[in-house]
Amino acid sequence: MRLLAGLLLSVASLAAHTSWKPASAEVGVGGGRVTVELRLDLPALLVGKVPADAQDAEMDAALADDARLAEALGRLAGEWPSRIRIDADGRPVPLRVVGAPDVAGLRAEQVRMKIGEAYPLMQLVRLEGPWPGDVRRLRVGADAVLGPVVLRLRPEPGRMDFIQLPAGGDSGEIELRGPPPGLLATAGGFFARGFGHVLPDGWDHALFMLTLFLGAGGMRQALARSVAFTLGHTSTIALVWLGWMAAPGAWVEPLIALSIAAAAAAVAAGRAVPGRTAMGWALGFGLLHGLGFAAVAAMPESGGMTVLGALLGFNLGVEAAQLAVMLATAAVLSPLRGFAWFEGRVRRPLAGMAAVGGLVLMVGRI
Repeated sequence: MRLLAGLLLSVASLAAHTSWKPASAEVGVGGGRVTVELRLDLPALLVGKVPADAQDAEMDAALADDARLAEALGRLAGEWPSRIRIDADGRPVPLRVVGAPDVAGLRAEQVRMKIGEAYPLMQLVRLEGPWPGDVRRLRVGADAVLGPVVLRLRPEPGRMDFIQLPAGGDSGEIELRGPPPGLLATAGGFFARGFGHVLPDGWDHALFMLTLFLGAGGMRQALARSVAFTLGHTSTIALVWLGWMAAPGAWVEPLIALSIAAAAAAVAAGRAVPGRTAMGWALGFGLLHGLGFAAVAAMPESGGMTVLGALLGFNLGVEAAQLAVMLATAAVLSPLRGFAWFEGRVRRPLAGMAAVGGLVLMVGRI
């Protein structure tokens, strides 16, 4: 029991870190030039860490003084072209900066978010370079300090490819005159991204899976509720990604944490909740959590198989990670369910601790 308690408190501590977004790069080719729009979590870069590892306190220090911030941005001005690498038929393309963040832009973004100095503070860097007309193959790479990067490639009018770049990795050679990646290729890239958003990066969602398990009467019921939760977040992600619903603001993250606390408190207050009511709650919480997924994994309006593949891959990846959490929880707790003391000494106390963890998350995100 002490071991389980320690693990849960550790998870809550990790999850209390404010949410972050991966960097994204949109690369377009046409008119004799290549253009790059790099959107990244600038405070994390200022402290030299990938967004998932940067801590609020050190980013606060980097942003505290306008003069020091202006000096740091000045140093970065000469480094932007090295953050994204583009090769055309194996030859590097020289890039130059045509737009970069400044102190005024960062302060304006803080005001726009209306949550003080909360993170992430996404900023836009624009680069461009010459582009020969006869290029057949393109390769795009990213600096490791950016972390994983979502690449949106526009090699020709009417075509957009979505590619997940690992931290410090590249896209591999992309045939510019061939067909765009199909549904399976796109889904495969986004599967890894969906899984990673829960494990290891989304311990708040892992905490919610623990709550679902504790509130169920058995593994089968827990898995059914997990599927209902997935159907919910798949729906809202699709609505946002397809442009049918506005992307949520920063308010969604504290609300997600509150939903975890509320669900766990309900479990701690009574025995397992059976029937359709519990399924409805799981679906409803999924709709809310999907807004959080959509905000972190935002995609532009688009159509075709790329968005369908991204939706399938990302949500299947999330479900696979949820399943992993469920199975790990079941391996520890299921053998204990038959004991008379399980209810009072394990299930309810763990649910109560999960509720506290949700409240800690909420406070950390306000």
